[in-house]
Amino acid sequence: MLLCIALALAITLYASKPGKTADLKLVGDVNHINMEVAEIETDSIARFTGKESEQAVTVSPDSVVRWGSLAKPALRPFVLLCDGTEIIAQNTRSIRRVERDLLFFRSDVFGDVSLPVDSLRAIVLLPPGSHLQRDKLTARLETRSGPDEVLLTSGDIVRGRFVSMDDRSVTFYSGTREQTYPRDSIVMLAFDPKFSEEPSQSPVAIVGLSEGDKLFAERLMLNDDSFEVELYDGTVLQSARYIRPVEDRVVSFLQPLSAKVDYLSDHAPASYRYVPFLSGHLPYGLDRDVFGRQLSYGSKSQLVAKGIAMHSTSRLTFSLPTKNYRTFAAELILGQTETRPMNGIHGSVIYRVFLKNEDAWREAYKSDIVRRENRTPVRCRVDLANASAISLVVDYADDADVGDHALWLDARLEQ
Repeated sequence: MLLCIALALAITLYASKPGKTADLKLVGDVNHINMEVAEIETDSIARFTGKESEQAVTVSPDSVVRWGSLAKPALRPFVLLCDGTEIIAQNTRSIRRVERDLLFFRSDVFGDVSLPVDSLRAIVLLPPGSHLQRDKLTARLETRSGPDEVLLTSGDIVRGRFVSMDDRSVTFYSGTREQTYPRDSIVMLAFDPKFSEEPSQSPVAIVGLSEGDKLFAERLMLNDDSFEVELYDGTVLQSARYIRPVEDRVVSFLQPLSAKVDYLSDHAPASYRYVPFLSGHLPYGLDRDVFGRQLSYGSKSQLVAKGIAMHSTSRLTFSLPTKNYRTFAAELILGQTETRPMNGIHGSVIYRVFLKNEDAWREAYKSDIVRRENRTPVRCRVDLANASAISLVVDYADDADVGDHALWLDARLEQ
């Protein structure tokens, strides 16, 4: 389903609170424009206004690649849905109860929320203490299979079937009997995905909120007075009455998903090869880095939703769809590592793109050396020229493969 999203960006100047602006990326456009979000309307146009100009730019919503960056999520209790949507609760006690197969809880932005239990992948009551641990938890939950689980503060895991939850306890069926656990002894509830309501269609946009919520939207609307999102299961979230969505800068990230843009990270690679400088093995990452975290880059740890992570030296190959995509595009930069730089070595790589036409491969792109001190991503655009396959290659450069955690941000095919 392709729904249009109207996005108007207007300038709001405050002496003590300057407007939040961020780069806007458009399909086929090499240059990025600095913008501020003001309005979104379903089934309409996308309109933008630059910070230093009163002139609005109007485009079709499916011409937008991305605006802004995901906010680092608050380390508070949260709910994870089957499609990857994450909604952050105010605190542990604000996740109240399950009644009539609905979970009731309270969010900063949306106030009182109710979600069908069949749409849930997990309820995290006691969140991890770091963003690295949180990222690894969500990565595990997104691929988890098996029966319902209760993770206790003791470290014990009880498997069986969820029965009920109120503000004091959780009841769980395990083996041949029901067992009741105090709420303060529970870290997390995870649900068997085979009984969950899986998404039947693709979302129209990924929306990031200022507290770190990440929503996969079927429909959305934002203006001065309200913010509304429809989720894949038909649930409609509407901002609380005390929220001024534009003035409070509720939305920090927007990535429409349309037929004009096809992200490589949504496809299974045809092959992957990693050649370490000495020994060992590192995987690639699709919409996550090679350590299982959200994609992150830069001194301010900017987070993005779509992209590919690789370590030098490696090659990742994809078959290309038969649709008429004319260009491969991505932004190239080194991502965050798990350790501090060693002896002043920060990482440096060379990016290459190879295309296959008939039975022959050719190099279509080679970057200069990209080093960790590069503050802005290098923009890569390659004419596909009816290629049937594409290989992304990362080679080490200055200092062997130390710190060579390479990102292909928003790696995509464009019509």
